[in-house]
Amino acid sequence: MFKKIILQIIVMFTIVRGIHIKHTWNGKGALALASIGENVAAHIYTVAIFGAIPVTHAALDAANLRVRNAYRNRAADPQELIDAEKALVDMLDAITVFADPIAGGNVAKIHSAGFEATAGERNPKTTPARGNTPKAVATAGGDVAFSVEKTAGATHYMWVIFTSTVFDITIAGGHVVLPPNNPGCIIIPEGGIHETLHGFAPRLKMNAGVIPVNSEGLGAMSVIVEFSTI
Repeated sequence: MFKKIILQIIVMFTIVRGIHIKHTWNGKGALALASIGENVAAHIYTVAIFGAIPVTHAALDAANLRVRNAYRNRAADPQELIDAEKALVDMLDAITVFADPIAGGNVAKIHSAGFEATAGERNPKTTPARGNTPKAVATAGGDVAFSVEKTAGATHYMWVIFTSTVFDITIAGGHVVLPPNNPGCIIIPEGGIHETLHGFAPRLKMNAGVIPVNSEGLGAMSVIVEFSTI
């Protein structure tokens, strides 16, 4: 079963504007990612309003250390580095989901937790440029790993996997609109530069594209690439 929802109806995604926690860890290298995690760990657990954090201090410290150790051992075990980075990104994402509504757009509160804010600082005020061309690597068992180089100004990435044929997607007014009776697609609305989907049947031909996103809206869809499952 797919972990993402297959959409075959008109769908609208609204990009929320305003001041929020900036996902500075998206697209960062291992050492920069660990530094961000360590800065959050050093601050957020000391702030009373963030007292019910869903990730423990010990768990975040361990995730940061895992990334640093995996980076040192990357030549011998490159997969561990990939796994360690993803685990830390998932933790930072979970903390953000918890902390962002508590901060309520207050830049000082966001900074007190060790994060950066999407507005009120020297951050992009325009939508991102067109997405870079993604890559799709299929492996036996129905897994497909997607990756893309980061786009300047993007805080996250909307992935679109066309499960049958490619069709037009309209991007207007901060929304994505799929045409009625479209042949089907999988959408990851708030993805990163690395995503993996599981459970595909073998020998399926599909296509994938990626749209960079920030607090100002959506960029243009990347080049669409074709891939086949194994």
